[in-house]
Amino acid sequence: NSKKLAVIAEVNNETRENVLKMEKLKIGWNICKVQDYIGILRCFKCCRYY
Repeated sequence: NSKKLAVIAEVNNETRENVLKMEKLKIGWNICKVQDYIGILRCFKCCRYY
């Protein structure tokens, strides 16, 4: 029974490019699939995006 978890890491551009090229990342005993993530902030008061 495997569990799925998501981890979001904030890194600089050079590290991001290197990790995306590897496509997989070893964390402890786990080999994890790497995907790009861009967080979009939205104001709950005026509903505008930043």
